[in-house]
Amino acid sequence: MEGKARNRTALLEAAREVIVEEGHRGASLGVIAGRAGLTTGAIYSIFGSKRDLLIAVIEDIHRRVIADLQQLSDPRLSLEQVIAVYVAGRLRAADAKDAAPLLAFETELSGLAQSDPVVSTRLREISVRSDRQFAESLTGRRDERGLVVDERRAGYLALGVRALVLGFEQRRLRGEAVPEAMVLDLAIAMVRQ
Repeated sequence: MEGKARNRTALLEAAREVIVEEGHRGASLGVIAGRAGLTTGAIYSIFGSKRDLLIAVIEDIHRRVIADLQQLSDPRLSLEQVIAVYVAGRLRAADAKDAAPLLAFETELSGLAQSDPVVSTRLREISVRSDRQFAESLTGRRDERGLVVDERRAGYLALGVRALVLGFEQRRLRGEAVPEAMVLDLAIAMVRQ
């Protein structure tokens, strides 16, 4: 089982690298497998298809974002501090050298979701999971009025803040100057509503 997990990780890393270099349409299974030091049979054995490998790459990207923001679970952080850590982490991720091609890849895969119900379902599950994890980090914290954020409000805040930050991430990726303080001010304004 250890070997399969290691091969899965190697294939995900190779796929991510090839997608960044070539785009997902140019990411042939042979090139990905070769980069990972494996065969295309390993891709089919582990993922089942190229589509499932590509979706797994998106899942891995989202998993990494959440892992990078593990400090959100620190109970000592205030609601506003959690929002600040989230905003800073997401905007920092937008500055990474591979951020633009990976966002383009995710956007293209979202386009494919319009005609492929499997892709649509899996991408929706990834998004819902990410929102839920962020919402969990907001739940139970007190806002500036001293009110405890319940699950319902946390869900709304997570969705709204993520959408706001995603819009500014895209602007940053296009080379626009997007001050982190401005994005944080807007996110905190949402919290105070």
